[in-house]
Amino acid sequence: MQPQRVIINNRFSSVCYHALFTLAVFLFTHTASAQFNQYRNYNVSDGLPSSDVYDMMQDASGYLWFTTDMGASRFDGYEFRNFSNENGLPDNTIFRVIEDKKGRVWFLSFSGKLSYYFKDHIYTLPCNTRLEELIKGSMMTSLYIDAGDTVW
Repeated sequence: MQPQRVIINNRFSSVCYHALFTLAVFLFTHTASAQFNQYRNYNVSDGLPSSDVYDMMQDASGYLWFTTDMGASRFDGYEFRNFSNENGLPDNTIFRVIEDKKGRVWFLSFSGKLSYYFKDHIYTLPCNTRLEELIKGSMMTSLYIDAGDTVW
């Protein structure tokens, strides 16, 4: 009787081992397949105003903003909405985009002029002419808004 119990225990161990191995392989391949990110390349035919993108960011509402040599573009996940000097931007070549704590999306243009998008409208700053005079011959390449709402 003793030898039969050993054979049954060996068979049970073998079945458990195979079941655990199959479960581990299934879980590992399922987890490993989830590690691949899918990317989509958007271009002019999808609605971007230009293929030259200088900066991008995602705002607090989830929109993706792109700056190009043909203006700025907002992407909602389905379509692009493009903004240019016809919509109020001071220039079409926009280098930087940043959002402040009030939800305004700021743009820095090639000429150093500033503007921002807020509640479906683009606003330019009255100091843009003075900024352009001050940086004549130089190029501003960065934009920062601190906690005190000061634009740097």
